[in-house]
Amino acid sequence: MRGFRLSGGAVALTLLSIATVVMLVLAIQKQASLSSGGASAAAATPPPPPPQPSVAFVADGYTSGSPSGGEGPASYTALLAAREGWRVTNPAVYGSGYVAGAPLSDQVQKVVDARPQLVVVSGGRADSGSDPDAVRDAAGRLFQDLKTRLPQAKVVVIGPMWIGGDAPRRMAEVRDAIRDTAAEARLPFVDPIEERWFNDRDQDGLTPDGENLNDRGHQRLSELVDDALRKVNVLPQ
Repeated sequence: MRGFRLSGGAVALTLLSIATVVMLVLAIQKQASLSSGGASAAAATPPPPPPQPSVAFVADGYTSGSPSGGEGPASYTALLAAREGWRVTNPAVYGSGYVAGAPLSDQVQKVVDARPQLVVVSGGRADSGSDPDAVRDAAGRLFQDLKTRLPQAKVVVIGPMWIGGDAPRRMAEVRDAIRDTAAEARLPFVDPIEERWFNDRDQDGLTPDGENLNDRGHQRLSELVDDALRKVNVLPQ
């Protein structure tokens, strides 16, 4: 009986089929390995951190700081930024007011460029000798400018600070003008004079002349502003 023999063509066809199956199996294994590796890499990559809330200040010397205290990282705005995780824009100028000194309105463009979620307007101390009606007009223009150019932002107004004693009558009249204008613009108002910031307490935060804040005072001011912003519910999320 003769042995069974495959023809040359049949042998070649069989080898080709085997090779095709082997290559197919290897390709499937490679694809599975790549898919598994990709999933692992995706799982191992942390999601990007959320963007920092942006807060900007239009403000006077208590916010700019001075050689007596509150410059750079010791500023209450820098302390708030570190505590709350904010990105802060602070173009405040020492001695600025609504009408006195360098006008607060000069700071608006830098604030608008920052596209903040919250704008804190804080000033009026330099206007203690100004005409309250002039302060009222300047405040109205400033508040409207911010609302028009930053419609998506919240705006809060912090009135003038008078540290180390009772505010004189003219200062109270200027405060009233700012407060009333904020109310007309439907903006929340914080009243440091009424709440007696740095009066009756926290005297170790004042410089010897009783007119400025030292670094300890800026630390305390960061707490006061933080509490005030929470009370009027304007903290950015």
